[in-house]
Amino acid sequence: MQAVNILTVLCYMGNTEQMGVFATEESPKDEIVSIFGNETSNVVVDGDVKLFTNYLYSYGDRLSDPKRGEIGADTVVTVYNEKDSDRIYLYEIE
Repeated sequence: MQAVNILTVLCYMGNTEQMGVFATEESPKDEIVSIFGNETSNVVVDGDVKLFTNYLYSYGDRLSDPKRGEIGADTVVTVYNEKDSDRIYLYEIE
């Protein structure tokens, strides 16, 4: 997703809690596990995660655009803990 589109979406949503940016390096899937998981969680990555790429992440909710509605994520990360799970949506920043 182009950076200008991300800014439009974030302004439309009005709340950036549970969102952030991170960059992958040499081992993207291992990095995702260390960022979003813990020692007791099981992390499932659905989609490709590219080397040396910047991503916007959003916990729990997909990004929404005022004209297009919900925007599909490039990658979905599901973190399973003992009693619950969290879904994190990753959007590649172009």
